[in-house]
Amino acid sequence: MYDPKAPFGELAENAKIPGVKQRFPDRVLIMTTERCFSSCPHCTRKWILGRSPVLKSSEDLVRALDYVRRHRKIRDVLLSGGDVLTLSDGKVMRLVDAFAALEQVKIVRICTRALVSKPERITDRLARRLASSGKVWVNVHINTAREAGIARAPAAKLINRGIPVSSQTVLLKGVNDSPVKMLSLLRELSAMKAKYDRVAEALADVNEK
Repeated sequence: MYDPKAPFGELAENAKIPGVKQRFPDRVLIMTTERCFSSCPHCTRKWILGRSPVLKSSEDLVRALDYVRRHRKIRDVLLSGGDVLTLSDGKVMRLVDAFAALEQVKIVRICTRALVSKPERITDRLARRLASSGKVWVNVHINTAREAGIARAPAAKLINRGIPVSSQTVLLKGVNDSPVKMLSLLRELSAMKAKYDRVAEALADVNEK
């Protein structure tokens, strides 16, 4: 049944395996926690946190790993929640190492707002450990040039270790919804070597002229 608060079927899909959500053949979302560093009004999962089970136990992790093995097309694992970096380094690495060890998995994504909301969370030690498998990417929502400034230092720790950092910028009314603001943000992202949608930059550049 359609739920307007969970329009992508997040509450129904893979309901028998805690924390596992799959909408596309080649990737899977692992909900690792219900905790976040901040409460984002644009979050697509804010309505299901607390309503949908997350991965909590060793048994849950074993079941999630078995699910990925049985679905051979999966090559991309997104560790999110909530925010996976609200967990301890040990718990984060346990998850990363477990999924990265699967030969079929080529990318393990850390989905986090820590670079903006808690930049000190990205330590040199954590960056070094995340880089060890060679499969980790970091996805973060950076929505303004100011946020990009906050994220620059923690992003550098990751990028300098060979970990790609990608921004999924959200278009927000009154925040970044003008060509000038968006172009300023995208230029900051470019300066910090973060990946982003080049089409957005082209549109902002055209509208600025």
